[in-house]
Amino acid sequence: MNQPFFARRSFAIMLIAVFLMPFLWMGSVRTVRSNRNDVRDWLPNDFQETAVHRWFQEHFPHEQFVLASWEGCTLDDDRLGLLARKLVPPAKPEGTQEGEGPEAPATLKSVQHPQAEPRYFKSVYTGRSLMEELQTRYPELTEEEVLGRLEGTLIGKDGYKTCLVVTLTKEAKGKNLRPMLEKIRELARECDIEPPKKAPEGNLFTRGVDNAATFFGELVFGRKPKEGIKLGGPPVDNVAIDVEGERTLFRLAGLSLVVGLGISWLCFRSLRLTVLVFFTAILATGTGMAAVFFSGETCDAVLLTMPSLVFVLAISASIHIVNYYHDSIRQNGLSGAIEHGLVLGWKPCTIAAVTTALGLGSLMMSHVIPIAKFGTYSAFGVLATLFWVFLFLPACLHFWPSRLLCAEQDTQQRNTPAADTRILRLWRTVGGMVIRRHALVSASCLLVMVFFAFGVARIKTSVKLMKLFSSDAEIIDHYGWLEHHIGPLVPMEVVLRVDNQKCKLSFVDRMRLAEHV
Repeated sequence: MNQPFFARRSFAIMLIAVFLMPFLWMGSVRTVRSNRNDVRDWLPNDFQETAVHRWFQEHFPHEQFVLASWEGCTLDDDRLGLLARKLVPPAKPEGTQEGEGPEAPATLKSVQHPQAEPRYFKSVYTGRSLMEELQTRYPELTEEEVLGRLEGTLIGKDGYKTCLVVTLTKEAKGKNLRPMLEKIRELARECDIEPPKKAPEGNLFTRGVDNAATFFGELVFGRKPKEGIKLGGPPVDNVAIDVEGERTLFRLAGLSLVVGLGISWLCFRSLRLTVLVFFTAILATGTGMAAVFFSGETCDAVLLTMPSLVFVLAISASIHIVNYYHDSIRQNGLSGAIEHGLVLGWKPCTIAAVTTALGLGSLMMSHVIPIAKFGTYSAFGVLATLFWVFLFLPACLHFWPSRLLCAEQDTQQRNTPAADTRILRLWRTVGGMVIRRHALVSASCLLVMVFFAFGVARIKTSVKLMKLFSSDAEIIDHYGWLEHHIGPLVPMEVVLRVDNQKCKLSFVDRMRLAEHV
């Protein structure tokens, strides 16, 4: 007599799964590490806007900058010049000995960067230094006139608050953006601008409990604004998207973990089955994440929400298969229960996965690259759950079967319905009510659909980058403070094209035209 499929193939399936696990782990980790967000790369290369931006960068290369200020940053704040000298140490005149010269106190010794460290900062301007430079170049201007010209740029509306603008080098790009901002904060701590870092206290368990308490506290009450340096500029935007995307990943992963384990335990009341379902969902999630790295793509803030989606759907499909497996045990015993359960469950699970993948795959038509990538890899991850749910999970059930359930079903009781649990009784009650009131339920659902359909016309789109962040995000606090105390942060370049065939303008005339515009 031929043995059932999983009696013959379970060991081979487990070997393949064990072989794939290191690759899934490596691919998932490298996918998370590749998290990079630059809003300039969100449109396809064949878009006109992308071509115009690329042309502008080729003909008018501009440098990246970071604007920094803090509470108490005024024209007479000594920390302003100290931080500027730490960011870009002034060149020491030839023949000057240690400790000599106006810019050679002991503070300069601590800012000598080792050669191995990238040079992030090219130049730095402060409100005070720019004011002094204008007074030197244009001595006919009064101090009030100089302050008036700088108001809203490096000088606040009160004519007193100020900031500094740090121009970045070519090294401060890509993966170096986050270390660059941390370097600014580190130097700000040396100037007593940024509060000192708190060293982690306690053992690993207590730190984990503290982190969990902080997480749930922020989830309920929001994040409190932090004291210290306030940063703004395009590099800060990109790093903020990276950081908030990773925070979202860990938050969703934690919530998905709690929900997935909780539902699995409520459904089975079995540690063995809960672990099997959880591990199957983890492998399915890892498959979707690793696919990003092995296909040569990088991760972004939108794609970081994909793992939780795949995890929850894999948990759902796994619970369905285990329930069909248990129904087979109740009807026919343990022999062949896995195969019979799959016969019952493969069609609804496949239909659910395929329809979900089609819905997610439709996002591939989006011209916003992060959304298209999310749709692509989410659809792949959902379909990949079928491999683990239909092969790996049944193979695990072959090695760790539900013997206790089988023992409870003796020969006389196999055709007798098992005692209902509380969850089964609940759903039987709900299902019976739906069947008895099917017309009322259908009409109510249609009314709800029509009600929310009217809301579609009221949806408003926005291209503001700040709309991507929650109201309690750190970057929102920083930008709100900078715009309130210094001025609006809207970097913009305008290109004037002059048709030489129609306009015979000299170079001076062109400069006058630019000044007029």
